[in-house]
Amino acid sequence: MRKIIFIIFVLLSIKASSQKWDLGVLGGIGNYQGDVSRNLKFENSGLAFGAYARNNISPFIAYRIGLSYTKIAGYDNQYAENKWRNLSFHTPIIELSNIFEINFQNFSSDGRLTNKNKTFFAFTGINLFYFNPYTIYNKEKVYLQPLGTEGQNLLGKDNRYSRMSVSIPFGIGYKYKISSKMYISFEIGFRYSFSDYIDDVSGSYPDLNLLRAANGDLPANLSDRSIETEGKYKSEVGMDRGDVHLKDWYVISGFSLVFQIPNPVCKYPTRKFKLFLID
Repeated sequence: MRKIIFIIFVLLSIKASSQKWDLGVLGGIGNYQGDVSRNLKFENSGLAFGAYARNNISPFIAYRIGLSYTKIAGYDNQYAENKWRNLSFHTPIIELSNIFEINFQNFSSDGRLTNKNKTFFAFTGINLFYFNPYTIYNKEKVYLQPLGTEGQNLLGKDNRYSRMSVSIPFGIGYKYKISSKMYISFEIGFRYSFSDYIDDVSGSYPDLNLLRAANGDLPANLSDRSIETEGKYKSEVGMDRGDVHLKDWYVISGFSLVFQIPNPVCKYPTRKFKLFLID
């Protein structure tokens, strides 16, 4: 029992003495892959920016919590096989991130724990994010989730998808010290989301006549936009509108400028405490 207490005390002491806090600001781009864009299109990238606090638990491990914003988009008309479907979307992504980093070398932002001034790192965690897809129709912005474009609010039901979801981030990056109190980093971070509706596309086409009768012309017109390019509606009830088996992805990549938060300096001598163990 005494050995266990001693080990816990030592570990807590090491952790308390080694933790260093950083503040970082990030700027870069965001992108998307899903039903409306089968691969990443650089021309669809939106600006991304954010801020975070990082706790350097050790020279090899760090935890950070942050808030970021980006905007992503997708267009069917960029793909020959999907031009007939003619769907498009834009959405903001507001992300609360919880990420653990693993440095490949012993790296410390304060310049005292190690003399290494650069390292690659990998990261993963779990994030919470908000999205709200919209499209441009008749030169106006129309938000899609309230419309139930796949029949989510028909037959007295209201099972519209949530505009908040969870994502698993993972990626790699590179850190480089420019002073003992400051460093820069670059990272590429993929986000596997637990939502298939970031682009408002997932399942099958509803009965457009039923949708029109229940909710008006707008939901039906934005559910199947093939009439705008093909001259007629090409969907049938139950026909695949998206791929329900594939979740949406988004990516945030960029540069960070990171500042170490100075540790408070105690004006009084540190008192020594002894640990008394009682059998």
